[in-house]
Amino acid sequence: MQRDDGSIRSANTPVWGNRYQVRDHGLYRGVVRDVIFTDDDRNNSGGTSDPNEVLYNVMIIGGDRDGQIFSNARLMRSLGGHSNFEEKTLKKVEGLTGLDPMTFPLILPDLPVNEMSKWNGDTVYIQFLNGDVTMPVIVGHAYHQAAEPEAAEGDGPRYRWKFNGLLKEITKDGEITWSKDNGSYLPVAPNTANPLYPFVSQFAALPGQEQAVKVTLGNEYNFKFEYMLGLNVVIDGLADEFGFTTTTGASIKLTGLETDSFLATTVLGTALKVEGGTTDSVTLGTAVGTTITVVGGSDDAITLKAAFGDMLSISAKDGIQGSTPTGTKLSMKNGAVEISSVGGAKLVLDKTGFVKLGNSSGDVLKDILGELLKSMSTATYSGFGAPGSNVADFIQLMTKLALITG
Repeated sequence: MQRDDGSIRSANTPVWGNRYQVRDHGLYRGVVRDVIFTDDDRNNSGGTSDPNEVLYNVMIIGGDRDGQIFSNARLMRSLGGHSNFEEKTLKKVEGLTGLDPMTFPLILPDLPVNEMSKWNGDTVYIQFLNGDVTMPVIVGHAYHQAAEPEAAEGDGPRYRWKFNGLLKEITKDGEITWSKDNGSYLPVAPNTANPLYPFVSQFAALPGQEQAVKVTLGNEYNFKFEYMLGLNVVIDGLADEFGFTTTTGASIKLTGLETDSFLATTVLGTALKVEGGTTDSVTLGTAVGTTITVVGGSDDAITLKAAFGDMLSISAKDGIQGSTPTGTKLSMKNGAVEISSVGGAKLVLDKTGFVKLGNSSGDVLKDILGELLKSMSTATYSGFGAPGSNVADFIQLMTKLALITG
């Protein structure tokens, strides 16, 4: 036979035209029955001496070719360049015994071919290059009947991808999440097809630890990292905020923009808060409620408050103010000092240099003046010891009054 370039090709050379095979351009669903890696002697992807591509044996599920196995199938991929490429390895059916239950009565048989979709291998769609059944090509993946249900109407358009415990998802709202299960890659996963042969080599999540680590990139420029035990990191771009929470509950929160604040708390309740901007303050609080507050700006004050209500404030505006839970008060403001008790007793040192006394019924000075008048009307006033002359009593009262009033 003459070729297009004028050369002669032997009629014995095997080509499509002289193979006399039936072409098959159908699309079939199957399951990966075996994976032939590049170090497998059966792999001839790069010729007889240099295999370079993983091949697959695929068993057809349903249709006219139900149960047939096609060997050395190649996987179609999205990239196939010299520098830009994609490598993806499929999973084969594992945990099969192939033993006759009549000979081995304690071993359950494998699932029949018509239930192949329930086996743990990847389900795929397969076609043949140029219709040649000796050149199978895996053109895509099929839904596995044992997988979790796909999107309901409320889930909207979404994208999900899971491999060896790693789940990637893009929600209908444009959020992107990556999550990782806590589990093991050791052969510990049960084989549902054969419970008496429970050990197969695949990833299995530990019970109750699905999505043990989750990373979310929100649709409003926010980032969130969540760990199953409670460790969280949140970054909000629009709010200009950073939050960090430990597994025990201790947290740190940084907020920018107008708030310009820093907040750190422990699991017991101890807290440190720093606020800039117009507030310009620092607050330190203990778990039981004791707090220290420093405020700048026009207030320019330091306040100490105990858990049971004792309070002391030092302020450029209000001076020194103190109080106890029982009602005792102290005030030092504008050059004067005032102390009062819960019963109403009061001591005042005013800015003119006078000392004033008072109680719940009024000014004590009035009581002293009353005693002075009384001493002038009687010869026996016992307020200062033994009875004496009115003059002696008068002198003593005047002396005390002078000491009190300055």
